[in-house]
Amino acid sequence: MEEPNDVDVALDLRDASAETQASGVRFKQFHGRRLHSAYQVDFLINLPSGEDFSAFFQGIRAKTAHSLGLAPSHRKGILRVR
Repeated sequence: MEEPNDVDVALDLRDASAETQASGVRFKQFHGRRLHSAYQVDFLINLPSGEDFSAFFQGIRAKTAHSLGLAPSHRKGILRVR
């Protein structure tokens, strides 16, 4: 079975309490590099004052879109886990 070579995880903490947000940031600080090394997973956190990584990861590069016959505005699907 083929293994994915680029997995992105965006933990959405925009509506979470300050304590939960801090816990998420600590988790990323302590485990982010290990997750990337072991599983090739990029782990990012959506915070109220930060970038929306979920929207970012849905984008497709113009060159990739063209080679696939898609419009540059095409959005990739994402999986939301609650």
